[in-house]
Amino acid sequence: MHVLKKSNLDRAIIKQIIITCTILLCLIILAFFIKIPYNINCSGKILPAREWIIRSVNGGDIVSIFNNHTNSPIYEFTDFKFERGEIANFSFKKKFDEKSSVKKNDTIGYISSYLLDEKISQLKNALSEEQANLLALNAGEKNSLVEASKNQFVLAQQEFELQEKNYQRQRKLYEKEVIPAAEYDISLKDYELAKTNIELAKNNLLAIQTGEKPELINFSNVRINSIENELKLLKKKQDLYTLISPFNGKIITKKVAMNNPEALTYHILHVIDTSEYVVLLPVELNQRKFISKEIKIKATILEGENIEDGLYIGEDQDVEMTGNYKQVFIIKGTLKSVTKEIPYGIYADCTINCGNVSLLDYIIRKLKI
Repeated sequence: MHVLKKSNLDRAIIKQIIITCTILLCLIILAFFIKIPYNINCSGKILPAREWIIRSVNGGDIVSIFNNHTNSPIYEFTDFKFERGEIANFSFKKKFDEKSSVKKNDTIGYISSYLLDEKISQLKNALSEEQANLLALNAGEKNSLVEASKNQFVLAQQEFELQEKNYQRQRKLYEKEVIPAAEYDISLKDYELAKTNIELAKNNLLAIQTGEKPELINFSNVRINSIENELKLLKKKQDLYTLISPFNGKIITKKVAMNNPEALTYHILHVIDTSEYVVLLPVELNQRKFISKEIKIKATILEGENIEDGLYIGEDQDVEMTGNYKQVFIIKGTLKSVTKEIPYGIYADCTINCGNVSLLDYIIRKLKI
């Protein structure tokens, strides 16, 4: 009887082992054939596809930055560099507010340079004078030209004496640290300009007094051409100071401390393209091998709105460290189905669908084996 019970127990154990092994075998087989989606969840930052920023830096210089997030991390950069002591101003063409929209090729505003405007004005006056001299030469009025040149020379001498006195006074104040370097630089430039002008006036007077009429006419033509060429270069530079919108968009206000004396950078103008958006997604470095061009992105923003058609467009090569000391790299996706504007720089809960994988692969990935 005891032997019979033991035999029945052994058969039950064997049966359980067979059942267990069968279940395990089925699970192993299913682990290779069952496909489930593998997703990576993260918090993504949503930005407009294109943005154009006019920014003041270092307390005076102005830079223009055009960033196209959809194609590459390289952006277009223009630096409007001004000389030390220069006075530069920015003015809008018309009144804008935070809800203002702009169209491509709209003129938004102008950057003006005091020294550039002054130089152009001086050249225009010099050109008018030289053209008048040429007319007088052609009419045979050399005596009047000599008299006019003498007057110009006297005026240049008086201006030089005035600027020399001012320069010497400013130099002493600068050496005593009473005035800033910018004021001293301006007085030095004015002094050097007056010194140059007196030499030019002297040479011009000598040329007119001693030269024959054909030589004087030729000299006058050469001088006119020189002034006109210099004017063209300066006007071309002045045209670059006209700010034209590179795309259709909207002007936004970015709050930066403009009245803080310690703030070296602030935005003068910020235009964004609201027709398309990109999302920047920080993904842990050990998940990088699962990212491909075929991934799909889903972003959930304010009020639970879902954006379904996010697609991969690129990734940064740099690795960054998060606040919780995790290493991440940034992948970039485009969101083209947005039906309403998204607040600038908002963060959204995002899901990256890396495609379907087998149950076994899914478990391994989740365990980070």
